[in-house]
Amino acid sequence: MAGRNDRGWAAAADLGCLAAGVAAMFFVAVRFDVPGHLFASTSDATRLQEPMLLLSLIALALVLFGFRRWREVTAERDDASRWAHRDALTGLPDRVVFQQRLQAALDCPGRGCVGVLVIDVDRFRAVNASYGHRAGDDVLASMAERLHAVLGSDDLLVRLAGDQFAVLCPNLYDGRHADQVAERVRQALVRPFNVDGEHVWLTACIGVALNDGDGDSASPLQRDAEAALMRAQAAGPGHHVLLDRSTRAERADRHELVQRLRAALRLGQFRLRYQPVVSTTDGHIVGVEALLRWEDPRRGQVQPDDFVPLLEETGLIVPVGAWVLEEACRQAAVWRRSGPPAAELTISVNVAPRQLAQPDFVATVARALETTGANPRQLCLEITEAALIEDFDVVRRQLAKVREMGVRLAVDDFGTGYSSVGYVRQFPLDSVKIDKSFVQGLTAGAEDAAIAQAIIKMAHALGLSTVAEGVESAEELARLQQLGCDLVQGFYFAKPLTADAIDGLMRAGREVAIAS
Repeated sequence: MAGRNDRGWAAAADLGCLAAGVAAMFFVAVRFDVPGHLFASTSDATRLQEPMLLLSLIALALVLFGFRRWREVTAERDDASRWAHRDALTGLPDRVVFQQRLQAALDCPGRGCVGVLVIDVDRFRAVNASYGHRAGDDVLASMAERLHAVLGSDDLLVRLAGDQFAVLCPNLYDGRHADQVAERVRQALVRPFNVDGEHVWLTACIGVALNDGDGDSASPLQRDAEAALMRAQAAGPGHHVLLDRSTRAERADRHELVQRLRAALRLGQFRLRYQPVVSTTDGHIVGVEALLRWEDPRRGQVQPDDFVPLLEETGLIVPVGAWVLEEACRQAAVWRRSGPPAAELTISVNVAPRQLAQPDFVATVARALETTGANPRQLCLEITEAALIEDFDVVRRQLAKVREMGVRLAVDDFGTGYSSVGYVRQFPLDSVKIDKSFVQGLTAGAEDAAIAQAIIKMAHALGLSTVAEGVESAEELARLQQLGCDLVQGFYFAKPLTADAIDGLMRAGREVAIAS
C-alpha cells in the first residue's frame, strides 16, 4: 500500500515539473510577445534573443524533469537495497544485517557488554498443523510486534528463519541485565494469541550469550547463543539459558563429556535396565520398559538425566538409540526362547524425536528385529507427544510402516504437551502413558485426578490401553485402580533391574511382591 502511494506521488511530481515548465514558457511567450518578435523585421541579433530565451526555458523544464526522475530512481534503488535484507512477513531485518551490526558493536571502542538472544518458539509447528500456515504467519507477525515493543531503542530485533528470532543488545551492563531482557521477551509472549477466534498460548526457549570484552569476533558469540538455546530447549518449554565467561568453562567440560559419550558407545559402556510394567487387575508382570544407563569408568553409573539430554542435543541419540533398540530386541528374543513365564514379556523402548526424524528409521527397526529374531509383537515403541507433531505427515507414515510389522506403539508422557484427541486418532497407537506428574498429584488434589481420569476415558473410548508411570505409593495405586487404569509401573513395585533380576522375579511368580 505504501509503495503504491509513493509511486503516485512521484508521478504527480513529474507532471508538476512538466506543467511548471510549460506554464513558464507560455507566460514568457505572452509577456514578451515572443511570436511577434520572431517574425518582426528586426536585426538578426535581436531576433536571436527570443529563440534563445525559449530554448533556455525548455532546457530548464527538461532539467527539472530529469532531476525529478533521478530522485525517483535513486529512491527506488535505496528501497530495493533496504528491503533486500528485510523479512517480507514481519518487516524485520535479516541475518545479514544482524551479523553486520553485531560485528560493528563488537568493534566499537570503549564498549561494554554485548549480548545476543536467540529465540525459538516452542511447538510452533502445532499451530501450522492445526490452523494452517496463513494463521501461523499472522501469529509470527504479531509476535514480532510484541517483541519489538519490549526492547530498547539500541536493540536490534531480526527474524532468522521460520519461528526463530534474534536480538542484539549492544549496551548491556552484565549477565543480570541480559537476564532481564530475556524475561521481558518471555513476558511479551505470555498473553494468548488470537488465531481464528481461538486463544492460543505459546512459549519460547531463549539462548543468551554475553561478550564481556573477551573477544571481538561475531561468530563465536552467535555460536554461544545457539548452544545456550539448545540447553534451554533441553530444559523444557519456556526456559532461557545464559552463556557467559563462567559458563563457557562448563561448556568446555560438556565438550569433553560428549567425547567420552562417543567413546562409551564404541567401548560398550552402555547398559540396559528393565522396569516391570504391572497389571492393575492381578499384579502380574506383563512387560518391562528398557532404560538406558552409562557405566562410566571415572564416575561409575551415570544417571540418565546427566547424559541423555546431551545425547539428544548432539545427535548421538541416533546411534545410541539404534543400539538400545537392538539390545532390547536381543533380550526379548532371549526371553522368548527361554519359554514361560518370561516368553511373552513386552519390552517398551523410548524413541527420541531425532531418531524418528531419520529417513532410515523404519529400516533401523526392521534390521533390529531381523538381526535378533525378536517377535515384533513383543516390541513397543514409546513416542513423545512432541515427536508426534514435529513433522505430522512424515511421522504418521513412519509409524504406519512400523505398525505394519506388528510392532506396538505408545504415546509417552501424555498430557504434558500439545494434547489433542484429534491427532491421537490419526496415529496407529496401542496405548497411552500417563505422565508421572499427574500420578504424583492424584492424592494431593482433584485437578490431577480429573486429568488422569479424562486421559483414561479418552484412551478407552479410542480402544487404547493406559499405562501410569511413576507410581510410588499404595494410595496412588489404589486411585489408579479406581479410575480404571490398565497397567502401572514405578518404584512402588520395583526399580529398574538387570535382565537376570527380571528372570528371578518371573521364576518367583509373575505376580509382583509389593515393595515396602
